[in-house]
Amino acid sequence: MTNEKSVSERLAALPAPEVTLNYVGRVDAALAESEWFAVAPETAGSGARDPSSERTHLIDILAGVRAGRLETTATYGGRVLEDAAVEQFVATVVEGLRGLLRLAAV
Repeated sequence: MTNEKSVSERLAALPAPEVTLNYVGRVDAALAESEWFAVAPETAGSGARDPSSERTHLIDILAGVRAGRLETTATYGGRVLEDAAVEQFVATVVEGLRGLLRLAAV
């Protein structure tokens, strides 16, 4: 046995993340053969959270592919962050996701 900390101990010692990213994959492909479920036309982020509840992260990003297109929704505390800063940050994340999707398509 070594004195080195386990991976879980090292991760637990890190500061809490300020951003979440939930990539749900190809949602329409997963439901294409279902006779019971279908993809809703509205985004998952619209109205999904009580605005008066305390935020656990500065930015929450939900991303998935529907009808061959990458769709993202970002929710954030408007009192803490400026819209332009969040839009720029999310655009950078989306470009990274597109790059990963291009690699996965090979």
